[in-house]
Amino acid sequence: MLPQLIAFDLDGTLLPETKVITPRTRAAVRALAKAGTVIAIATGKAMHLTGEYADALGLSMPLIALDGSIVRHWPAGETIFTCGVARPRVGEIFRAVEGLSILPFFVDHRDQLVIHDGLRAHRAFLAVYARRIEVLADPEAAIDGQPHFLGFLGSPDEVGAGVERLLPLTGDGLSIFSADFFSSGVSFLVIRPNADKGAALKLLADHFGVPRERTVAVGDWKNDVSMLRFAGTAVAMPASDPLVIAEADVVLPEGPEEDGIAQWIEELLSRL
Repeated sequence: MLPQLIAFDLDGTLLPETKVITPRTRAAVRALAKAGTVIAIATGKAMHLTGEYADALGLSMPLIALDGSIVRHWPAGETIFTCGVARPRVGEIFRAVEGLSILPFFVDHRDQLVIHDGLRAHRAFLAVYARRIEVLADPEAAIDGQPHFLGFLGSPDEVGAGVERLLPLTGDGLSIFSADFFSSGVSFLVIRPNADKGAALKLLADHFGVPRERTVAVGDWKNDVSMLRFAGTAVAMPASDPLVIAEADVVLPEGPEEDGIAQWIEELLSRL
């Protein structure tokens, strides 16, 4: 039996190192959609960049962007869910990390990634998350409305100190996600409303009237854990973070470089 709703992560899952969906994977995902499965993309990327990958698949679909901070029908544009950090909390967050050598970035109401001028050297790293990037000397002053999240980038030690300072602000509608990127020599932390991929997948299941047991989530990294926990079937890529492997019902034998997703979908369809 095919899943009724399936959410795919992008980097390390649908996307190989080239960041381009391969023809075989594209064909397999489209065939699964034609068979009746609702396809969703669930990613940490901004909505405009997530939409480019939906366009590459050639499908109309729901998109979970910014790790669940916004859920929207694509390309119709109807917003199913959105949330942001309230302006008074923004000030609290910036004051809490004052004096640390970590620099801010956020996605604003225009779906644009705003970064501190001091992060220019990391622009290529941050471009994984958005194509629309604005560089400002004082990003906090430019915040208009509620940013979908507030992020800070710096050394692992400084980011760790930032997490410690921000922990007292969580539990009141805010949560923290932090990660190390050893290849880039940096760490980042994100403080955001209580939204994640798991909550967004549940929202989509309710929206489409799909029972939990007929949902599938496919991912490879720490920000995928919540949706794998919610899904009726959790699928992990072979090079996944150990936290993801621990949640998986299925670990695929091949990764995105070998069209692992396409192989798995082809096998599912062959059983019909």
